[in-house]
Amino acid sequence: MRITVFLFFVGLSMQLRAQSDIPELKCLSMDDSGQMTVIWESPDDPSGVLNYNIYLSYDENTNFTPVGQVAASETSAVIPADIESVQYVKLSSTTNAGESGFSETLCTIIPEIINNGDGNFTIRWNPSIADYFINNGLEYQIYKSEDGVNYHHVGSTSNTSFDDYVCTGLTFYCVEIEGDGCVSMSKSVSEIYTDITPPTGPDLIIISVDENGHTFLEWNPSPEPDIDRYVIEHYEFEDNRWKWIKYDSVPAGTHTYVDRKFDACNEAQTFVVYAVDHCGNKYAPNQLNPPTTILLDEPVFDRCQEQITITWSEYINPQHPVEHYEVWLAIDGQTSNLIATHDSNVLTHTYTDVEVGKDYRFQIKAMVNNVSSESCKKEVFTTPGEVPNYLDIKAADVRPDNFIDLHLSFDFNDDMEKVLVKRSDNADDQLQVIGESTDLNNGIMTFRDEDVAPNQGQYTYQIAIVDDCQDIVKTGNIVKTCFLSGTSQNQSENQLRWTAYESENQSVQEYQIYCDPGTGSFAQIASVDASSETYIHNLSGLDSGSGKYHYYVQVVLDNMTPYGTGYYPKSNIIEVKQTLQVKIPNAFAPGGHNENKIFKPLTSGVVEGSYKMIIYNKWGQQLFVSNNPENGWDGTFKGEQCQSSVYVYLIQINDAELGLQEYKGTVLLIR
Repeated sequence: MRITVFLFFVGLSMQLRAQSDIPELKCLSMDDSGQMTVIWESPDDPSGVLNYNIYLSYDENTNFTPVGQVAASETSAVIPADIESVQYVKLSSTTNAGESGFSETLCTIIPEIINNGDGNFTIRWNPSIADYFINNGLEYQIYKSEDGVNYHHVGSTSNTSFDDYVCTGLTFYCVEIEGDGCVSMSKSVSEIYTDITPPTGPDLIIISVDENGHTFLEWNPSPEPDIDRYVIEHYEFEDNRWKWIKYDSVPAGTHTYVDRKFDACNEAQTFVVYAVDHCGNKYAPNQLNPPTTILLDEPVFDRCQEQITITWSEYINPQHPVEHYEVWLAIDGQTSNLIATHDSNVLTHTYTDVEVGKDYRFQIKAMVNNVSSESCKKEVFTTPGEVPNYLDIKAADVRPDNFIDLHLSFDFNDDMEKVLVKRSDNADDQLQVIGESTDLNNGIMTFRDEDVAPNQGQYTYQIAIVDDCQDIVKTGNIVKTCFLSGTSQNQSENQLRWTAYESENQSVQEYQIYCDPGTGSFAQIASVDASSETYIHNLSGLDSGSGKYHYYVQVVLDNMTPYGTGYYPKSNIIEVKQTLQVKIPNAFAPGGHNENKIFKPLTSGVVEGSYKMIIYNKWGQQLFVSNNPENGWDGTFKGEQCQSSVYVYLIQINDAELGLQEYKGTVLLIR
């Protein structure tokens, strides 16, 4: 490339000359001083040529004026030229026979720069008229320089214009074309410009979420031709604050971007895209309300209402605001279908046509001009409420304080909310809810029923589980308590009767009878098989001291139950009291051979500490006193035997029910 940039004279004659002494015009070049260099090729037979004649015109066809003559030995010449206007050149030769005909005509190409005012220049020139260039489709080469000396190639074109961008300063251009071994050049043209105008756009069409949970951006390109790249910025929390981070860039010509770093399924993602031109000018996007993806929250299945509720975040794209939202649903992996549309201010939807045991996958689409920006897909499986495998009363146990404890066992799960306890006071009555408990304790618990009188009759119980939808999902076994009653048959027997302990899931192995004969502690006195409901307690050899006997029945359940072993429900505790009975002999013989050697009454039902017996002689002298019904009078006084005679006795017994009872009479002492 030469330092002086030449203006092209483009035109080349490739036709055969009509005469052999006509030179062939090849190239025209012009420098910036207005000097034109004309280059030609000698005729086929130059021996008769005396000189060459150069003609110049401003019209392609007429008014050619001779401007120079050179010797026959020359093949080029430099002539003055008009650097502002297109000029046409042709040649002839002079021989001894006279002047030859004219060569083909070439024309100069005069370029000009059109400043578009936005940093873009259009270089335009007049077209070539040379048949060679036209017929062979040759291209113009455009060169550029920032100092007018060092040029570099910036493009080529078969048109007569070329667009280029300029950032700042003085810029030079020239055009050249090569044909048939010769290069024609134009003069240089220049323009001063500083580009500080930012590009517009781009027009962000959508900010969406793809199938992989990645953010997808698509935009219409900025209209400026000098765009160098598009910059993507992401709104991130960094250094304890939210700020914009220059995240990535893509070259001009790229109109989409996929972010694979940030999870758009679990957090709404905010991006901006702006254009940067070749001069570094950039479009400043609006960051006050930046484009943001839709975040679809996890669907919430309300098992109680049999509905699914979904909510989502607002779709934001200031350039293309959302017109409405569409709700799409796929059930069990089937094709997704549109199920609802909502206005742009609605960010929730409730789906009611729900079946349990199915998978529901939702997606939200923000619609703008029939173009959708989509959310990530979120799914929920409509799990049915969990029902416990077992729910039972392990034991209905009557406590000594006359409360009833129900020992419960059930297969605990998170859907349970409470246990209902039902009770019936009579075998023929309906079970009624008498209490509940939310303290489920992972399936092992005891419910205490205090509003009962277990010494008055049998109680029937059943429990039920209520789930968090307030529905009863399972009822347990029916259990009936063991109710004990008893009576005094005579001075030597107490009869016990009880109702059978019943449980739908358990069987009774045996009944164990426990008695407290007035000692303050219970001990087992008998066991009977499961079919028995009565027992006769023989009191021979027993003396309660008070005439009161306390009993309860303990139920031994079959060990092979769903609840394990070791449960022994008890009946109520009863008291059986022997009635006060006193039999007084009328004679005794201390020295005799029969059993009647000591005088004492035969008693039953006498409470310890309530008894007193006094013996008097016929003169009223007190001979004997005892506070124990087992201690009788042996017929002595102060160690001496008393004589056979009639003696007076006074017996006093303070009975809890009858009060003070006195027995007076005489007894005959026989010796």
